[in-house]
Amino acid sequence: MPYYPALPSMIFEGSVDNSGAGTGVIAAGDLFAEYGLTVTAGGVWYIDKDKTGATRRVQIIGFRDAVAVVTGRVWFIFLHDTTVFGNT
Repeated sequence: MPYYPALPSMIFEGSVDNSGAGTGVIAAGDLFAEYGLTVTAGGVWYIDKDKTGATRRVQIIGFRDAVAVVTGRVWFIFLHDTTVFGNT
């Protein structure tokens, strides 16, 4: 199994959703927004637009899919202060 450390300099790709599961839409305002992560009962992780403030873990830095795509794909980085690798 490959391992990719959550270094703040590494770019990851993931899906955007919200607690409504399957209803999250990419919005233009999501660019550079900070959100948390959630895992589904099936073990799939996604960027959760309902998690902000103290629960934020990642920052969206680009869109793979177009704005308005439901559960669209984005590029993101982990926030410096939310990972064990943040001080490296």
